[in-house]
Amino acid sequence: MVIQFDFNILHLNINSVINKGFELQKILNEANYDIVLISETKLTSSRPIKQFQNSKYNELFYNRPNNEFGLLGGGLLVYIKNGLKITKQKISSTLFEYIFIQVDIHGVLVNLILSYKPPNQKNELYLEELDNLIFSLDSNIPLFVIGDLNMESAINENFIEFLSNQSLINFMIEPTRTKTRFFKDKLLRKTKISNLDVILHNSNLIEDTLTIECPFSDHNFIAAKIKFSKVKAENKFIQGRNLSGKNICLIIEEISKINFLNVESISCIDTQWCTFKTEIQKILDKIAPIKEFKIKSKDMFPWFDDELLYITHCRDSAYKTFARDKQNGLNYALFYYWKHEFKRQYEQKMIKYFESKTMYDFKNSKKFWEFYSTHIKIKSDKTQKINFTNEISFNGTNADTIPKISELFNFFFTSIKSDSVTDHDDCSNFCDQFFDQLIDNGKIKANIFKFKPVSETDVVEQLDRLAESSGAGYDGIPTKILKCASQYITKLLCVIFNKCLSDGKIPDDFKIAVVTPLYKNKGAIDDINNYRGISVLSPIAKVFEKLLYKQIYAYFIQNKLI
Repeated sequence: MVIQFDFNILHLNINSVINKGFELQKILNEANYDIVLISETKLTSSRPIKQFQNSKYNELFYNRPNNEFGLLGGGLLVYIKNGLKITKQKISSTLFEYIFIQVDIHGVLVNLILSYKPPNQKNELYLEELDNLIFSLDSNIPLFVIGDLNMESAINENFIEFLSNQSLINFMIEPTRTKTRFFKDKLLRKTKISNLDVILHNSNLIEDTLTIECPFSDHNFIAAKIKFSKVKAENKFIQGRNLSGKNICLIIEEISKINFLNVESISCIDTQWCTFKTEIQKILDKIAPIKEFKIKSKDMFPWFDDELLYITHCRDSAYKTFARDKQNGLNYALFYYWKHEFKRQYEQKMIKYFESKTMYDFKNSKKFWEFYSTHIKIKSDKTQKINFTNEISFNGTNADTIPKISELFNFFFTSIKSDSVTDHDDCSNFCDQFFDQLIDNGKIKANIFKFKPVSETDVVEQLDRLAESSGAGYDGIPTKILKCASQYITKLLCVIFNKCLSDGKIPDDFKIAVVTPLYKNKGAIDDINNYRGISVLSPIAKVFEKLLYKQIYAYFIQNKLI
C-alpha cells in the first residue's frame, strides 16, 4: 500500500519584514510548513538578521540590492525545515533577485526557485534572466518557481509565452492581491484583483493550492500541498563539553593527581607536549566528554505583551481598510496613527525591558550580549554562515563535498601571501645592516639578543590574561580549564617553554590553527575570494607567543628602538 504524505510550501510578499519579526516567528512556530518563502523583505546588509532566525528552520537571505539608479529591490528570505537535505543552493549576486535550492526529499530531488521582480524592472529582461537560470538546471528534476513576479499572469503575453517554452503551469488560479481605488471626480470606487504571486511547476506533484488573507500585507499567503513524504522537523545541535562548576572542580581535582615528573624527563619537545596534552584530554573525556547539545528556541521578542498585540491588530486592520480605498484620507490617517503608535510602543517597551534587566538575568555578560546583539547590526556578526554554499570554486577548481570544500579552503587560505617582491634573504640582510649601523653609531651595545628562560610567575601571569571565551584551538583543551588548573600545570608548561627556547623548536600543535571561513556578505557565495578566514590558535601557543613578545618588547624599549 502506498501512503501519501503532505509536503507544504508557503509564500508571502510581506512588503517589508522590518517590524514584523514577531508575526513571522509566530507563523514559523505555529504553522506546519516545510519550506517558507518570503519576498520583498526590504532587508539590507546593515540590518541584523538574528531576530529572523528560528530553531526549527535553516535560513537563506538575499539582501535588498541597489541598481545603477540607486533604486532598491525587494530582498528574499527562505526558511527550510531542519531535516531537509539541501544538495545545492545558489543566491543571486546581481539585480536579478532569486534564491535557488535543490532539496532531497526522501531520495527525490526537487529544484525550487524563489524570485521577485520589482515593478520597475522590464518584464522581457526579467523573464530572459529567469529563462537562463532554468536552462542551467537539470530538466529531469521537478521544478518549482514561486514568488511575486509583478506580472498579471493570466493576460501577460510574454509571461504566457515563457510558460509555454518552459513547459510550466501556474497553479495559482485565485487572485493573490486585491486593491480598491476611489475616483473622486467620478464618485466611483473600483476594485482590482490581480494574480501577481505565482506557483509554477513542470510536473504533477502539486496536489492542492490555496490563498489565505494576510492581515499585515496587501498580498495574500499562497500555499501549495505537494505529494511527498512528510519531513519531521529536527532539532539543531552543537557539539561541546559540559563545563559546569561541578565538572570543572572534578577535572581540576584529577589534574592535581597527575605526576608530571615523568613528562618533564622526556627529551623530545613534541613527545613531551603530546604526553601532557593526552593526560589532560583523558580527564576531559572522562568527566566532560564531547556530546551534542540541543539548541533551545529563544523568544526574540519578550517585550511583546497583550497591549502591543492589540496595537498590532489595530495597525493591520487599519492597513486593510486603507488598502481597499487608498484615496480616503481618513483611512490613511487611521493607518498612519496605528503604524507610528506600534513603532513608538515597540521601541519603548524594548528599551524598558533592557533597562529592567541586569547581567544576572542573563547568567553572565556573554549571555546578555548574545541576546542583545540579535537586535543590532555588528561588524563581526557571524550569523551569515547560514548562507554557506554546498559548492565552492577557486581558479577553475570546483568542490562540492565537505572534504573537498575543506581542502580547497585550506589551500586558498595558506596560499594567501604578501604582495611584496622582497624575499626572505633581502629582509634578513636589511635587518643585519640596520642593526650594524646602530651599533657603529653607538646607539645600541654590540650584544646579540637572546631569549632568556621564562619563569613560572611569567607563565601564570599570561595564563590569567587569557580570555575564558576564547576557543580551545587544535589541542581541544578549553581555556577555562587551563586557567583554573594553572597552579598544577604551570611548572610543566614552564619546562616545555624553556625547552622550546633552548632547542629552537616548538611543538607542531603550536603551528596549527583552526580556520573557519566567513562570508564577507558581498559577491557570489560560491566564489572563494568572497570569504575570509577566522583563525583560532591553541591557548598555550598564545601564552608562549606573549612570553616571547614580552622579551622582544623589553629589548626594544631598553635600546630605545621604539
